[in-house]
Amino acid sequence: MPLFSKSKKKEESKKEKEMLKALKDKRDLAIEFRENTGWDERAKRAWNYYKYGTAEDLDDATLLTRKKRYANYVFSNIESIIPKIFDRFPGFQVKPRGNEDIDNAPVAEELLRYKVDRTDLEQKYEYAVRDMLVPGFGLIKLTWGFQGSIEKKKEGDEEDYDVNIEYDDIRLEVLDPMNFYITAGDCRLDEAEGCFERMYVSPDIAKARYGKEIKADYTLTKDEDSNLKGEAKRCVIWQYTGRCKGKEGIWYFTDTEVLDFVEPYEHGQKPYVVLPNYRTSTEFYGLSEVFEIEPLQDELTEIDRQFSEFRKRAINPRKIVKSGAVDETNLARLKDPRINVVEANDPNGISWENPALIGQDLYNIRLNVKEDIGLITGQNELSRGGTERTIQTATGQQILFDAAQSRIRQKTRTLEAAVKKTLQQMQGLMAQYMDKEEMIQARDSGDNPFAEYTKEDIAGNFDYIIDIVESTPILREKRGQLAQQAYQAFKDDPDIDQRMLKQKVLKLTFGDINAEELVKEPDIEEMPEELPMQEPMQQPPVDMASLQGLMGNVPLQ
Repeated sequence: MPLFSKSKKKEESKKEKEMLKALKDKRDLAIEFRENTGWDERAKRAWNYYKYGTAEDLDDATLLTRKKRYANYVFSNIESIIPKIFDRFPGFQVKPRGNEDIDNAPVAEELLRYKVDRTDLEQKYEYAVRDMLVPGFGLIKLTWGFQGSIEKKKEGDEEDYDVNIEYDDIRLEVLDPMNFYITAGDCRLDEAEGCFERMYVSPDIAKARYGKEIKADYTLTKDEDSNLKGEAKRCVIWQYTGRCKGKEGIWYFTDTEVLDFVEPYEHGQKPYVVLPNYRTSTEFYGLSEVFEIEPLQDELTEIDRQFSEFRKRAINPRKIVKSGAVDETNLARLKDPRINVVEANDPNGISWENPALIGQDLYNIRLNVKEDIGLITGQNELSRGGTERTIQTATGQQILFDAAQSRIRQKTRTLEAAVKKTLQQMQGLMAQYMDKEEMIQARDSGDNPFAEYTKEDIAGNFDYIIDIVESTPILREKRGQLAQQAYQAFKDDPDIDQRMLKQKVLKLTFGDINAEELVKEPDIEEMPEELPMQEPMQQPPVDMASLQGLMGNVPLQ
């Protein structure tokens, strides 16, 4: 028996080593695959342009001391797009796909609304949208996690950990795209063999979560002399979700050992939602909103720098001094722009350089570069909040707004698909793990508006209808006017659901109003009971002989 036990452990250890090697090989190949695409360098440059207006990775000291003029149109462009895509979290409706799902659909909708508010999904999506625009794609991770407190306790010479679980719930995280890798050669996450996530976990959390001492080989601070260096230590743990050696699941591992394995989620999806920006059919790591305008930003920066130099030379022109015209003391005084009078041996030996002239052509060049940025990004000066002095009429400004919004609609569709997938995974996680009853307020529930629901009450196959309202004021106003015109045309049409029509008009007109609660359910009028059908009264038969006296002796034919 002991020999068999040792043999079994040896076999399990061998399988674990083989699995670790397979996971590390897949990870290293995925990292190399992404590096070969050039995305890593593009993403780093994109963040530098967004923050500094240049490809250089500037530190705080450089930012405080730099004196050149920088007009960061990359930052302006990104921050003008975000509120157009994501002004607030979209509204949604949950619709059943089968007769067996009709009862659970309204419960799932109310519970999902409650979870959206509780997990602060709106703020997380704003971060993910910014990641989508700058490095090229955003990521949201959805898992079922345990929330609680972790405390160290010491008994003698041994340290242990107490993990106090307060409750378990959906956990949503916004991931750094730099820490996410898809398996080599794959282009779509849903169809990929798997994906890797690099996590930086504190040693205490890692010990409590995996029950092992894990070496902390990553430091959050770059300062070697920092007093917080010890507190900034992190363990590098990798998570792989997908297939490996014929097995499907989720692995957690380091470079030295496999820490844990869990079965895949019942909803059948990888626990990530991707928001791509520009992506072709042959690559997963797409292009950012910054990539195409990097050279134009550099050109604008150079033009602004030249303008600044020209203005300085016009205000304080250079002095041309012949040799021997002034002594060393007065030469030093000439270099001070505040001193205008000096003693000279030869007054004719001092002259001023003709100031550089800034012609209209230079201003036109700058305007042309800004227009090129608008053509590439689809965001003109008006859509970024500028005055656009060349467009004076309201019709002309409307044309510019509509042109800019056409590019935004494509990104809005990306957001709509991501929100739908997020809700699907949230519903799937609750249907699998929500062991405790949730107390939520349900609509149309009579005198007791609060009810407790379990995971059985939200199971089912549902469709999610996402409603994203325009955030640009002029476009929202235009669509509101069209909606009101449509209501006037169809308000008495018996073929149109009048309640749904009113809700849609209110949403398009006011945007942030809760139209479902404002428009009440129609009153059901009691129909009068139908009277039973009565049989017609039977007339007695006519005695023909009695009619002979009235009709004479004429025989009846």
